Amino acid sequence: MTCAHAALDALAGARASLRPTKSVVTKGDGSRTVQQLGDGSEVVVEKLTAVAPDVFTSAVRWVAEPRGTLPRLPAASTLLVLDFDCTLAALHMYTLRRTREGAAARAADSAAFFSKIFGGPERIAKLQAFLRSVRSKGVHVAIVSNGLEEEIGAALASAGIAELVDTVRGSESQASAGTADKPAYIARLCAERGDATRDVTHVCFADDDRSNFPAAAAEAAIGDTWRLEAADARVRGTRLLAWPAGAAEGAEGGLSGTDLTGIVGLFAEPQRESADAAAELRRPPPIPERAFKESDPTTAWQVVGVTQQPTALPLAQFQADGCGPPAAGHVRFVAISDTHGKRLSSVPPGDVLLHCGDFSNTGRPEEVRQFCEWFGSLPHPRKILIAGNHDLALHGESYADTGPRFGHPPDPDGGYAGASAKARALVDAIPGCEYLCDSGTSVRGLRVWGSPWQPEFHDWAFNLPRGEACRAKWRLIPVESDVVLTHGPPLGHGDLCSGGHRAGCLDLLDELQTRVRPAFHVSGHIHEGFGACSDGATTYLNASSCTLRYRADNAPLVFDLPAREE
Repeated sequence: MTCAHAALDALAGARASLRPTKSVVTKGDGSRTVQQLGDGSEVVVEKLTAVAPDVFTSAVRWVAEPRGTLPRLPAASTLLVLDFDCTLAALHMYTLRRTREGAAARAADSAAFFSKIFGGPERIAKLQAFLRSVRSKGVHVAIVSNGLEEEIGAALASAGIAELVDTVRGSESQASAGTADKPAYIARLCAERGDATRDVTHVCFADDDRSNFPAAAAEAAIGDTWRLEAADARVRGTRLLAWPAGAAEGAEGGLSGTDLTGIVGLFAEPQRESADAAAELRRPPPIPERAFKESDPTTAWQVVGVTQQPTALPLAQFQADGCGPPAAGHVRFVAISDTHGKRLSSVPPGDVLLHCGDFSNTGRPEEVRQFCEWFGSLPHPRKILIAGNHDLALHGESYADTGPRFGHPPDPDGGYAGASAKARALVDAIPGCEYLCDSGTSVRGLRVWGSPWQPEFHDWAFNLPRGEACRAKWRLIPVESDVVLTHGPPLGHGDLCSGGHRAGCLDLLDELQTRVRPAFHVSGHIHEGFGACSDGATTYLNASSCTLRYRADNAPLVFDLPAREE
């Protein structure tokens, strides 16, 4: 165990020993109170110069309004006010920094200390997504805290969210205004915003301490609203909406994922923006940089798996018998892969039939012809096909090398290039079928992208070295893609081989999670990886029809998406 880890463990112990206390700024004179630890020792605190309450904060009053349903707030004229300790942060940073254990942890590894304060990398990623979402809608974000502004600024910078917060007001600012009453100070902040840019008509205020709202602690609840009565015309009539942190999931420390999604939803108009914001918050934590330094995918996944663990999804919800008919206005996709010359006994109906490659054993011209006859005979109105590593004849650039290895004869007239061209012509002639090779198509407004590549795998077709060569192909996937087809799976999602090692592509996973973020990713290649899982933002399907023993026993997978166009 490193010194930094030991210090962080001690920090956790120090937090557990803290006694609950009220605000660290008193309402009487702006000075800090003394907090005591469980062992009887006192936290070292600073004294701030007391300033008499000014006329502005003495002349405002928040008047409760009748409770109702949660309103939609106009983003352009709304101020989002967040408390810092135990609200934006998961822990009480001001207090912990002043314990011996906290000071040691901060000195040993400041990045690890601040990560712990915010609840770890996964929560930091969600906070970043949350702040980006509300900022993109035009909401002004302010922190009003009883902590110190310099310390809060350092924490925000370490978490990569300093630039996502417009205003930070700590005890220094409250002492200057002569008040530690947060609602009164928020009224002053509204007036300042009105001077600087525009009138503030609404405030959403999130704080873990219910006594900081304009009501008794036991009364404040999510959605409670107050109207501001003030002599100052800039703020008179402003509405404040309460969001007590953790109320949706039981008074936990810091805003929960449910809180973050709910707050974003207050500003979400139209409805699709709300869905996009919710997806943003479900986004998995970033892949650690160390994973990209590992050449072995199994080792790389051990690094990624520390912060990411996909959720296995029941197959029944993706099989025709279990998912029922599609809802009105939806497109039904039926996915198969790795049929290897087998004609499946049952393929459920749907609007679009997807095949993710390896339709043959070695891609002999006769195999290609037989597959095209069968695939073309299926009744689906639209068919989308990509190739796989077994479909040698469709990879013209490598067929002159791979064809002879498997005893494929060259075309009498055009050699291996001619044989590859003829195989491609057969595929292009399949009725209602589109062959995708680093290209895309659209189905009722839904965008589908297909790519046959996978990291080097026994020197077959469509193989590329791991790293930049693969990444260059994945960069071609458009950001707006709804469904992405690749023959090989991304790392950690349908790529676990029977021997216990991983075969998926880390660079594909990174592009899908950080840039493309499709609703569905469909692959094959690793037969024993058949199944479904989710990282919270994207559903991953391995649709391999054949098992490890090349028996076509796996049922097709079915999913629906709402059409964008009729």
